[in-house]
Amino acid sequence: MSYKFYNIIILFLLSSSFGFGQSSVDVNKHQEDSLLNSWKQQVLNKPLPAFLAAGADGVVDNASLKGKVTYINMWEAACAPCMAEMRALNKLYDTLKDNPDFQFISLTSGDNATIKQIKTKYHIGYNVSHLDEDGCYQLNRGMGYPTSIIVDRNSHVIYVHPGGYTDSASIWRFIFLEEIYPVLKKQL
Repeated sequence: MSYKFYNIIILFLLSSSFGFGQSSVDVNKHQEDSLLNSWKQQVLNKPLPAFLAAGADGVVDNASLKGKVTYINMWEAACAPCMAEMRALNKLYDTLKDNPDFQFISLTSGDNATIKQIKTKYHIGYNVSHLDEDGCYQLNRGMGYPTSIIVDRNSHVIYVHPGGYTDSASIWRFIFLEEIYPVLKKQL
């Protein structure tokens, strides 16, 4: 066979592998979107699954959600987007904390020492409660961190969003302009 023929075969194989690679990425993105949509269908407009978390201010559970619009933020200390959004979450809390129809619940599977360290480092003004890993998994269905959940006055989930950003502009846009704050304000 000629040298030119080998080059054509190599070129074909390389272009085919890129095509298959792209197809694989698209399939994974499709599977991820499908999983997210399935999770949303399972939880939206339904009562929040039962949970019990302990914090410095006592126990947080489903009964504590009744009658208030509740923003639940789930995070882990090793999660870069979780830590990146702490400043904006403080601002969200400060903006709405005096509204008697609103409450902010922050949940992590981190231990008390980790919670104290993170609260100090990021000057967190809201309460943070410990929820064991199984409880976290039950609430966010293993979709990762951070997870944002908004629950209406009847304890029904009206908003869920897994994941976050690490750049300030995207975080502030997500929390205040496009997602969290607008949904909360509409409910309040």
